[in-house]
Amino acid sequence: MDNINSCRNCRFFKPHYAENDDGEMYILKTGHCKNPHVSIMQFRRGIKCNSACRYWQIAVDEAPKESINDIIKNMATRIEQIATHLNIE
Repeated sequence: MDNINSCRNCRFFKPHYAENDDGEMYILKTGHCKNPHVSIMQFRRGIKCNSACRYWQIAVDEAPKESINDIIKNMATRIEQIATHLNIE
């Protein structure tokens, strides 16, 4: 169980992603800190100890983001609509 003030739930933590065999993206359990005040060693120590540094800030809940796969599918649909409108095959 994650500590309430851990790097993983900090606003500066950026998770890493990978792609599965179906081409879908998923979040890995690793990531990195985007705070310019935190050195890589402080970050690694925080993740290892499941704690956070003194710059920790609660992650702001944002509206759910569309997945990359959904964005690409929507783009493909839109391109088909434009091509149809312009009579391009």
